[in-house]
Amino acid sequence: MWKLDTSSKKFRCPACGRKRMVRFVNEAGEYADEEFGRCDREQSCGYMLRPETERSTDWRPIETPALLLPTYHTIGDMNRTLLYDRLQDTSFFQFHEIFIGTEKLLQAAKKYNVGTTKYWDVVYWQIDGSGNIRAGKCMKYDTNGHRCKTGGATSWIHKVLEVKDFSLEQVFFGTHLLKSNDSVVVIVESEKTALLMSTIYTAYVWLACGSKSNLRNCFKNTKKELAARNIIMCADIGCEEEWMSIAMEFSHFESVGQETFNGNKGDDIWDDVLASITESSKVVTTWKYSSKQNDTVAVV
Repeated sequence: MWKLDTSSKKFRCPACGRKRMVRFVNEAGEYADEEFGRCDREQSCGYMLRPETERSTDWRPIETPALLLPTYHTIGDMNRTLLYDRLQDTSFFQFHEIFIGTEKLLQAAKKYNVGTTKYWDVVYWQIDGSGNIRAGKCMKYDTNGHRCKTGGATSWIHKVLEVKDFSLEQVFFGTHLLKSNDSVVVIVESEKTALLMSTIYTAYVWLACGSKSNLRNCFKNTKKELAARNIIMCADIGCEEEWMSIAMEFSHFESVGQETFNGNKGDDIWDDVLASITESSKVVTTWKYSSKQNDTVAVV
């Protein structure tokens, strides 16, 4: 009698080519032929073949719906937000320039095409390797440099502009930098962290997926840009195993490693670096926030 192997061993699936198939074993623990097993990528592959059945009756390729083509923003949409004098008046910029320095932070913002809206939100633009502007993610920040937790603190430029039937297909924040830089790539969750870390550890290309749930999708949409690259996964504390598991689903990298750091569950690497900066320099983080809230510049 055959049953699926209960050990942790995985084999290459004959349908999708990924090393995700569990093979059948008999009561003596002997494996059936290599074609017999079940791929654990049930949603995207679905391969399943039992030793006592025929392939033609036991497995059917999963029919996937036609892929929606992504909608792109115009260069005009992005340029309307790239007002760097205005960006410097945001709570985000005024807090972090204390630790990074005004010029270094401004240069990084220009490199990553970080903008701002008329509501003083920071805009993180996602641009793919072909220069297509995939998305503009809007984030509100409190005066302590942290993202606001209130409702409406995160939005999208296509919603602000009320673009109908916008097909959002995200890429990593910072993807456009890969074309001109072959350095090791570090992937974090937060766009803010990627931006700030790029000003300190300049030997790497820092990318961000924006959220845990978006990591797999970003990998899928940047296969060409990340092909044969050396990758370091830098997950928030507590998500390391999950992130590495997702990364191992993709085989187009040259190598994949993982970086760990100090902190509490949920912290990211910028939290660790900021704690070190604050401790070493004894920076006082209480300050008076000033902005030009009555500014009438016509931005998004």
